[in-house]
Amino acid sequence: MLAVMEFLSQNMIWIGFILLSPILYRFAYAMTLWLYAKFGYNQKDIIIKHFHNGKLVSETIIKADSSQPLLVKKYTE
Repeated sequence: MLAVMEFLSQNMIWIGFILLSPILYRFAYAMTLWLYAKFGYNQKDIIIKHFHNGKLVSETIIKADSSQPLLVKKYTE
């Protein structure tokens, strides 16, 4: 029992790193997504292709900016 306690006390830092690694990984992933959204290129093109009988009839390109909502409510009176 004394050997187990000695092993745990000598390797406490490494055991802590191993136990915290999933949390640190998720935190780093969340920070990466936040930084990309904050400073990255935030404009995407959405392409809508309209087909009839396997042939392309029309193509619509929508410029979507992540700082604006994609769906906009239409107010009618």
